[in-house]
Amino acid sequence: DIVTLDVDESTNFTVRLRAPDEAKTNENGTVFVRVQSFTDASVWDGKKLLGIINPTFRLELETLVPNKWVDPGDSVDFLITVRNVGNMQGKVTIFVTSTNPRPGWGALLDKETLFLAGGEQQVLKLTVTAPADALAGSRQVVKVNAVSEDYSSRGDVQISALVNRVYGLDPGVDAPEVSIHAGEKAKYLVTVKNDGNGNENVALNSAKVPPGWVVTFELDEVEVRNLVLLSKETKTFTAVVSTPFDAVSGSTPLQVVLLDESGQDYVIGINTKIHQKYAVDMSSSKYRGEGAPRGLVNYRLTILNDGNGEDTFALEFGGLPSNLWGAGFFDMQGMPISAVTLDPKERKDVELRVQIPEDADRTEPVDFFARATSTSAETDDVKLTLDVKLPDLKIQTVEYNPAQPVALSPTQITVRVTNDGTYAADNVNVVLREGEKEVGREVLKTITKGSNATASFTWVPTPGKHLSLIHI
Repeated sequence: DIVTLDVDESTNFTVRLRAPDEAKTNENGTVFVRVQSFTDASVWDGKKLLGIINPTFRLELETLVPNKWVDPGDSVDFLITVRNVGNMQGKVTIFVTSTNPRPGWGALLDKETLFLAGGEQQVLKLTVTAPADALAGSRQVVKVNAVSEDYSSRGDVQISALVNRVYGLDPGVDAPEVSIHAGEKAKYLVTVKNDGNGNENVALNSAKVPPGWVVTFELDEVEVRNLVLLSKETKTFTAVVSTPFDAVSGSTPLQVVLLDESGQDYVIGINTKIHQKYAVDMSSSKYRGEGAPRGLVNYRLTILNDGNGEDTFALEFGGLPSNLWGAGFFDMQGMPISAVTLDPKERKDVELRVQIPEDADRTEPVDFFARATSTSAETDDVKLTLDVKLPDLKIQTVEYNPAQPVALSPTQITVRVTNDGTYAADNVNVVLREGEKEVGREVLKTITKGSNATASFTWVPTPGKHLSLIHI
């Protein structure tokens, strides 16, 4: 630079020294400043200048992720970078503070003291622990502070730990099995605790419900479809199972399903036991039958299990005139049976076969019954009637030819037999007797009902009076 000065005139100027960025503490730089006359080069003067690097210690703190989520009772780590942007080494003390400390929270540094050279940086770890009962969305703010040994420099960084939403229900049922009659309601006391850390709106559902059954839910005798629970709150509600009147007996498993806001379901198994109702209905498509002696009369009977569970029904009959009358039950394949086992509302046809004895001589109807008896002694009878078809043979006429028998002369005797009964007569024996002596016998093969037939005999009477008898 050039400066023009008059005689005895003076001026000031400034010399600026700039140190390099990597200059160390106490390093120096020497500069010689020379002032020389522009007119006379022999006229000059100079000054030697010395620059010394001042010692500095300046702290900076930073973290790449200042906000993190943490589960209740768990911990989260923050990585903090502590940097000395000065040029002098020194000792650094690290500590944490909070403007709004919350009970139960913890903050722990893995290092409380650092030694940093100029331009050096180190990473420390801060571990923040949330309390086990921390509510969802709650937050703890922590400030990490760094101070130099002589307090000439300090730095800080702020981090935040936020509590995650945790879901969880703890359900239970007081009595998992309830016994009722069909058509009644079974009630179950269900207790559920919100183990999560936030308010929960629990949806109430059911599963594996048989057709015709209905499951509802009540809280304080008011029907509800969901349940609102605060964190750690416990409530008890009633699951009501309504059964139809035709519900099958036995234990029926169902499920009460609780659904939390995260979509997780919790299944509670319950059993509804239906008492067995015993009932039987016996009917017949034909209540009246007919047959002849030695004949077999069939009655088709239908047994209905009118109860609500599987049952076995014993079959019996009674009221027949004597033990000579045979009877028995048979399935539709002709196999003899004494009992039938039926599912609820199941029907089955059986046959009752009645054997009319050979010497049956009743002309009035035979009334008897068939009976089905359940396991619990519930019974139902069917009254049946059997008409025995019998022939009714009568001697209609007896003719003699000649009309006045002559001793020792053949006489033709003609006997007309009529059947006024309800059944044909086979192999009818017409016997002519004189006293105890059989004079003649003729067999009439068949006399149908309402018809007649004749038998003829030749008789040679001896002199005297005779008593002739004709038997059929």
